[in-house]
Amino acid sequence: MSLGAGHFSRARIGAGATIASAIGTAAFVSCMALPTFAQSTAPTDWTARKCALYRVAWAKAASGDALDDVSEKFLSSHNDFLASDCTRRAVCPRTPQELALADTLSLMAVAEGMAGSFLPFTCKAPSNPTQDPD
Repeated sequence: MSLGAGHFSRARIGAGATIASAIGTAAFVSCMALPTFAQSTAPTDWTARKCALYRVAWAKAASGDALDDVSEKFLSSHNDFLASDCTRRAVCPRTPQELALADTLSLMAVAEGMAGSFLPFTCKAPSNPTQDPD
């Protein structure tokens, strides 16, 4: 049995295809707008803005007793990140308190529109599993 070109009409395909078509069209139009947005916004401006927003988030998250059980190494690495205008990403949270602080900062950053790749948190894998990686 051969199916003609008109066999799959909108009525037979149903509303799902119409919705899918609308979503596809919206995605296409959105992608077409991206180059214009990217050209009108200088990357350095957004990087500086992200760093300023992150500094505010850090001040809020690090207030009170939030840093009581945070290691000197974590604080030093984090201070290096801030001093580098948020370009030197080498802060490794190890303790439960450091992980909780990193989680809080990550949520605050994402809420402001930053990608996770902006955040300073990263831990190197040890070349020798019996060694401390840092």
